[in-house]
Order: sequence, then structure tokens, then C-alpha cells
Amino acid sequence: MRDPFQGKIALVTGGSSGIGRAIATRLAACGCTVDIMARDGEHLQAAKAHIVGSCPGSSGTVSVLQADVSDEAGVAAAMARFEATCGLPDFLFNCAGTAEPGYIQDYPLAAYEAAIRVDYLGTVIPTRYVLRDFIARGSGHIINVSSVAGFLG
Repeated sequence: MRDPFQGKIALVTGGSSGIGRAIATRLAACGCTVDIMARDGEHLQAAKAHIVGSCPGSSGTVSVLQADVSDEAGVAAAMARFEATCGLPDFLFNCAGTAEPGYIQDYPLAAYEAAIRVDYLGTVIPTRYVLRDFIARGSGHIINVSSVAGFLG
């Protein structure tokens, strides 16, 4: 049976570490063209090397997009590069997230604002970017991923 990801194109935000990197690795192993997006270029290159090294013999390819998912202009520029090199994605995996440990009474407001920008806007912005195309062509999948950190309180 053919893998449903083989020959498809996926964009994975937060793909340089954690759940995002694990998803990107599995997609590449299935023969998917994967583009990982994150802020840190060094982490992206290390993640790409890890993913490629984890998938010997796979037909999947891995590319990187350095962008902050909470920056609309940055995402738009990254997506333009993505479309020029890979085409339009079939899948968007929203995996970018941030969390800092701490007690609510001690947690600085700036940390809450950063979390809202990455966790909420970092899902909304890439989704808005791909959604029009998904609707126009009648296909495409958006998968929003969270970790257990979102449920702890």
C-alpha cells in the first residue's frame, strides 16, 4: 500500500526541534518533500542534517525556511521562497510553540505576550497563508499540534 505522504509536499513550522522535528523526520522517511520553518538558522541546519541522516534511501527531501511564525511579513516572504522552490504545500503542520516554566504570579507579562505571539499567531499566520490556496484547489490539510505543556497548569 502506498504511503499517503509519498510524493506530497509538507510545511512543518517549529520543525527545528521537538515534535516538529519528529514529524518532519517521519514525513521525509515516507517520501514527502518537507520544508521545516523556524527562527534559528543554525538549529534549522542541524535539524535538516538530523532528518536527512535519519532517512537513508528515502525519496523524501528536506529544505529549510528561516522565519518567525509570528511575523506576518516574514512568513509571507518565506512562503514565497517555499512556493518558488517546492510548489504549494499539501500539508501544513503547525508545530511551533514556546513555553517557559514558572508560577503565574511570577511569570513576566512579556513571556505571556511572547507565548501568545508564537502559540496563537504562529498558528494563525501560516494557516491564513495556505488556506486560500487549499480552498481554491479543493484539497490540503492543516494539522495543529500541541504538547502536553499546553495542558499543565
